Amino acid sequence: MLGGGNPVGGGNPAGIGQSVNYIGNHAYAYSGTVTSNGNQGDATTTALKFETAGSYILATISWGNTQTSGTADNFFKVKMDNQEVYNVRFREGGDSNHTNPKNLYLIIPPFTKFEVFVGTSADPHNWTTTLIGEVY
Repeated sequence: MLGGGNPVGGGNPAGIGQSVNYIGNHAYAYSGTVTSNGNQGDATTTALKFETAGSYILATISWGNTQTSGTADNFFKVKMDNQEVYNVRFREGGDSNHTNPKNLYLIIPPFTKFEVFVGTSADPHNWTTTLIGEVY
């Protein structure tokens, strides 16, 4: 398993980074601030990247960014085992950001390589992505 363990300990119990953390029957991941590359036509900046353990996760993923441009687009992509399972383009990002954060509900199977990517067609912007879920 890539990422956190059970229980979480050490110098960073909040678990900021790309990995998943497990506590009992809960899983969570917090990207912290991730700066997108900017001038993108797709989500290419990694926000989360981990492999699940031997149980599945019923997950809620939330994201948002600091973009204020009314003409730029935002991109958000989720891959499981290198296959796109969610890929969206929010047109005219400044307007779409009025509804930040956004939520996505997924079942993440056991032993799955899980990745979240973000991007913006404007200048580089700061993103945050969180995942919380129950482990079964």
